[in-house]
Amino acid sequence: MKKRKKINFKMGLVLIAVAALVLVILPVQTRAQDSDSDGFEDALEMTGVSTLGQQNEFLPCADPNDPIQRPYCVDQFSKDLFVILWEATGSFLPEYPLEDISQLGIGVHQIIRDKENCEQFGRQVCPESDQNAVRITEDNITTLAVDEILGEATYGTPNYLDDAMVYTYRVWEWIHSVSDGKDQVLLGDLLTDTDPVDYTQNLDALIDIYTKHIIAHEAGHAMRLAQVPYSNRFDGYHYKAGTGVHMDQHVFYTNKKGKVVWYIPTQYSGASVQGLRLK
Repeated sequence: MKKRKKINFKMGLVLIAVAALVLVILPVQTRAQDSDSDGFEDALEMTGVSTLGQQNEFLPCADPNDPIQRPYCVDQFSKDLFVILWEATGSFLPEYPLEDISQLGIGVHQIIRDKENCEQFGRQVCPESDQNAVRITEDNITTLAVDEILGEATYGTPNYLDDAMVYTYRVWEWIHSVSDGKDQVLLGDLLTDTDPVDYTQNLDALIDIYTKHIIAHEAGHAMRLAQVPYSNRFDGYHYKAGTGVHMDQHVFYTNKKGKVVWYIPTQYSGASVQGLRLK
């Protein structure tokens, strides 16, 4: 009996030791996670991301708060969004077309991937992760008709359906159709009390601002940035026009006595920043 008790005691010690080992190991396993919930594990972002196809290298950030370097590096504690931007021949896209998206406080990375590579790899960013990039296609041919849209995208995350379009020639036509021949063309801000800025002699710059807004708006649908239920009244997942943020239903403007004032959003709402989803 004593011998049996001794064997049971040893087995009990072994079981206790195994249980303790499990308790020690499991927390380590749970820490090997995606701390910022952007679809890329911390270990990957600590070593860098090499994209599929036409390879781009994004090394770990030395300083993720540096706005100059942030588009070119990844960070395990702040979200990283990858964007495939297909420019049309004779593109109307402005310089730094993804600039407004970075106001979300995330890394916004444009990667090069032509249609052949997209057919092979889809939108998957890198082999170590299933996370997808957002793909935005420019259409600079389609002309403007009454009540035509300037952009479109599927509501969801980068891992949902992918059909974001930006109609840059329509933006050009729309600005000119409203502004041409007016004594003054101004850009106001619904969120501040600052005086409107005069763009009467510089409509091209105004068009660039509008185009960046459309890109930020459509990309926003791929991150669930409109923190409201679907509404037929507002044409889907949008805030009411005139709120002054990127996810508004459309751009608000006034046209009185030869003076046009455009209120083109240049930032996201606080709710959008807090609620964005990448996976």
